[in-house]
Amino acid sequence: MRLLLFGPPRLETSAGQPVAVDTRKAVALAAYLAAAETPHSRDHLATLFWPESDGSRAKGALRRTLSTLKQALGGRGLEADSETIILRPDDDLWVDLWAFRAALAACAGHGHPQDQPCPLCVEPLRQAVTLYTGDFLAGFSLKDSAEFDDWHYFQAESLRRAFVSALDRLVTWESSQQRWDAAIAHARRRLAVDTLHEPAHRTLMRLYALAGQPAAALRQYRECVRILDAELGVPPLDETTALYDALLANRFAPADAPDVLSQPPSPPPSLSSSPPPDLRLPLVGRDKSWRTIQSTWRQANRGGLVALSGEAGAGKSRLLDELQTCARSQGATTALARCFPGEEGLAFGPLLEALQPLLGTKQGREAVAALPVWQRKEVARLFPTVLADASDLSPTPPLDSPGGQARFFQALADLLAALLRGPAPGVLAFDDLHWADSATMELLAWLVRRLQGLPFCLALTWRSGESDREPLLHQLVQSAQRNGQGVLLTLERLELADVAQLLQAGPWDESLVPRLYAETEGIPFLLAEQLAALPETLDAAQEVHLAPASVRELFATRLESLDGMAGQVLSAAAVIGRSFDLETVQAAAGRSEEETVQGLETLVRRRLVVEQAGNGPGGQPRYDFSHEKLRELVYAETALARRRLLHRRVGESLARRRGLGFAGQAAFHFRWAGLEEEAAQLYAQAGDEARQLYANAQALAHYRLALALGHPDTIRLRAAEGELLTRQGNYGAALLALQQAAAGAEGRALAQVEEQIAGVHQRLGEWKLAAVHGQAGLAALAGNEHSELRARLLAGLSLSMHRLNDDDRSLALAEEAAQAAEVAGDTQAQAEVWNLLGLLARSRGDQESALRYLQKSLAAAATLPDPGAEIAARNNLALALADQGDFAAAQAHLLSARERCAAWGDRHREAAIQNNLADLLHRAGDDEQAMAHLKQAVILFAEIGEPGALPTNPEIWKLAEW
Repeated sequence: MRLLLFGPPRLETSAGQPVAVDTRKAVALAAYLAAAETPHSRDHLATLFWPESDGSRAKGALRRTLSTLKQALGGRGLEADSETIILRPDDDLWVDLWAFRAALAACAGHGHPQDQPCPLCVEPLRQAVTLYTGDFLAGFSLKDSAEFDDWHYFQAESLRRAFVSALDRLVTWESSQQRWDAAIAHARRRLAVDTLHEPAHRTLMRLYALAGQPAAALRQYRECVRILDAELGVPPLDETTALYDALLANRFAPADAPDVLSQPPSPPPSLSSSPPPDLRLPLVGRDKSWRTIQSTWRQANRGGLVALSGEAGAGKSRLLDELQTCARSQGATTALARCFPGEEGLAFGPLLEALQPLLGTKQGREAVAALPVWQRKEVARLFPTVLADASDLSPTPPLDSPGGQARFFQALADLLAALLRGPAPGVLAFDDLHWADSATMELLAWLVRRLQGLPFCLALTWRSGESDREPLLHQLVQSAQRNGQGVLLTLERLELADVAQLLQAGPWDESLVPRLYAETEGIPFLLAEQLAALPETLDAAQEVHLAPASVRELFATRLESLDGMAGQVLSAAAVIGRSFDLETVQAAAGRSEEETVQGLETLVRRRLVVEQAGNGPGGQPRYDFSHEKLRELVYAETALARRRLLHRRVGESLARRRGLGFAGQAAFHFRWAGLEEEAAQLYAQAGDEARQLYANAQALAHYRLALALGHPDTIRLRAAEGELLTRQGNYGAALLALQQAAAGAEGRALAQVEEQIAGVHQRLGEWKLAAVHGQAGLAALAGNEHSELRARLLAGLSLSMHRLNDDDRSLALAEEAAQAAEVAGDTQAQAEVWNLLGLLARSRGDQESALRYLQKSLAAAATLPDPGAEIAARNNLALALADQGDFAAAQAHLLSARERCAAWGDRHREAAIQNNLADLLHRAGDDEQAMAHLKQAVILFAEIGEPGALPTNPEIWKLAEW
């Protein structure tokens, strides 16, 4: 019987036939016992695997699982008594984990350092790496046992490290024996465990050079650069770049093998293979660009140019690849020249890379043979092999002779034409042209001026804003455009809708769209990398991040040499966030200003942190992490206790500051410091600040966090929540919040909440309910106290009675409201009462009284910080002015009211004002403008009510005055 725990766990017979194990718990139990090789108590196992069950039920479940496992194993190796259970080695039971450990243990007693294997170590190490067919219990987990999953994680990490150590020792041994192919195979397998491990990349580069494969060594460096840039946006370590420079300059001579490198291989200039293919996702958001590219290529029988610019990761290389694939499908010949940073000194390096593969084909050899002799001699300056059969030809004239460069360029142009000619236009593509050498740029400028007659399309890409060469690149395109043969396309980031379309084409959950869009910011390459890392069964609630394990390994290399001071400053900065200032990081780190500055200087020097100029003359500089994933890693690696301490210090520093935004930031840090009471108070303050700025969504979020953290003033916060939801038109949620506020309120507080509830029912056209809550608000007030609130309640109740066609009652309430407002002397109450009296006068046809009251209301409301009364007065005054035919003045008031309403965030009343504007303009004869406002009104009205559902209450659409 064979129990296999590397890779997905499985049990099989010695003949390889699978043996079914009925439950996942039985598999987990077998793995746990096999890994331990020591007895475990039944109590421990029952608690580990059934943490949610009580003692007797857990032990019963363990007995049943043990019986299942014993049946599957046929009793082999499994021993159990009343107290303990163990899985012992047995002649009839073979476990790959035991064999792996035994192989490694065989190397431990040879009397030498572990990293220096002897001949006796080699065979056991080979056995060990052969046994490691995948990570321990790959893809296996128990949903109801977090402790088992934690054990599994650390066990797998430990075994992975042992596997990597075995591979490293085999690489060392095979290298010492100059068996380069075997060493390279082990090194590649080691790199596959973690592609972000730069020492593994450097090892492969050295091995390729030792094996006489310098081009492969250069390709490995470029692969390292590509992976680091794609995953983390960081350059390689200095040691990696130095090794690359040595390879380029033919200075590679490892100290550990001088005899092998007495005649080191000379690397050819800039040879590279294409990078591994990206995740092939559908092209989205690029339809127009792709049609333009195809059209330009199809018309390039007599020459053409396509240029693509954009930021890193915008998808330029992908479109270039799509063009080549499309062209080849039509029988065209294509060549790709990729430019690399640091290789600007290799003249025509990209062209060498592009044409070498073509010259080795039968078509290429025939194309060269058909060239005139003088052209073959010129081409041989770059490609000496083209003259292998013409050694008796006269010498080629020097390039500095008259017309030398022109002859050379013409020969290259004719060679390109011969190589790329076919049934469809060929493609000569230059990727990342901002890194091209000057000689290549001169050749391109020459070709662009002579595009007419060339049987191929030049396709160029470059990163915008990253090179001083960009003006020259634009000049190239403009030269082709003047002849009608060129097009320049600037690729922008994808929109949210594009990301949604992309996910619809694959197996991914569409609920991930917002988080994927936020994570990648619409950059196509990052989006592809994210999707490549996502399992198809990802739960929609799960956080979306790049794989953290590989990131941890890479940045561990970058961070391990930091001194204590720099490390402390970096941990403090990680707690603050991506952008921080000296004052905050000093307060968090708890160090002196001089010590903090020294730490920051080290971090800037190591490219872990970047310094940014302050705002304006004398502004204090700010600092930011070079990559967000670095901040995430440093934060994750900071011990929980220290993390909480740092959050507290940051929160205290921010709470002492004055100004908008500090309260919310301080609240965040106090929350993560575990100081929930302080955090709740500050979140409430942040909500008040946001509310004053009409930042309704932010205010709502702050209030809800304050409530969740136990803020004691639930009545005020629930009432504020209800007000904000009312502005948003989310009336169902607003009523719920207000009812929660009313449940614990009494007296004036209850009356205020009842006023709010009545207002929501008025917006819904539910006038009877509005009247009920208005009366309840009045009942909550004792005697004649709080006259200003009483005046507002009476005014609201009067409006409800008016809508219920009880005009006598309405007028009586309005007069009572006016008296209360006068007694109170409260401007807010007076503005609302005068607005009501104007509205009632207009309904009676008393235009003069209506205008007088509404103008008084507007004059009073204009002095108030809350714009609600001013919006109502302007809207109703505009309606009264329109009744008299003064459309211009009416329109001015409506436009002003609309702007105030939009800023305040009251979507329902904004919709009503748009609708009133449409009616006004229609009456004035401007139907075009009327229709524009009507469309806006319909859009806004349709958004009122429960999110994601059309309003079912038609009264919502009838709001015109209030």
